[in-house]
Amino acid sequence: MDDPDDDINRKIEYKDEELSVEQLALVNIMRDQLRRYNNLLKHTFIDIPSYTSSTFTRIIKQGKYAGRKQVISIGPEKKFVTRVFNKGLAAKWKRGGRFYRGWWQLIDKEDRPKIYINDTPTLEVDFKAFHPNLLSNELGVKLSGDPYDLGKLVLPEVIKTKEQQRDYVKLLVLMGINAENEKDAYSAFRNNNRNDKIARSLKRRTTS
Repeated sequence: MDDPDDDINRKIEYKDEELSVEQLALVNIMRDQLRRYNNLLKHTFIDIPSYTSSTFTRIIKQGKYAGRKQVISIGPEKKFVTRVFNKGLAAKWKRGGRFYRGWWQLIDKEDRPKIYINDTPTLEVDFKAFHPNLLSNELGVKLSGDPYDLGKLVLPEVIKTKEQQRDYVKLLVLMGINAENEKDAYSAFRNNNRNDKIARSLKRRTTS
């Protein structure tokens, strides 16, 4: 996730008394989860010992702010998380609710293996094609091979390598899973990296 600052995610005010009994029960459960998680983080030392400074600068690679420099603090002020929900109150608290704002979510993947928790090195487990496999398992279907690999170039006049095509297929699949509709999925795909002229040039009829 890149640059999840308050100017990107609009805050929506609400009052508990405006919620239904079911919604309030759900909100209270999620509040308790957030409180307990942040309490755990409060008593946990998370650090990158190889860094000599408490901040470092990175270039945002994807999304609306691709290309922008971002200064990230790995100090305690960036250790606690909040929950961000998709589609606001209209989704009745059922979309999103994922934890954001921890500095370890903002650093590049090359830096994540350097993280220590309570002075102990960490290991990041990489689940291949996690989302397609999760969805297929719900349908009782077992995927074989790489679900993002189409086997051949389907747009050789635009995309020149299978590796690049796989990246685009993966991105489009993930956008499709998380988007509200096809239009939003294609729009998110084209706007994922404003410096990627090929992706931004693809029209809906081409990517579908």
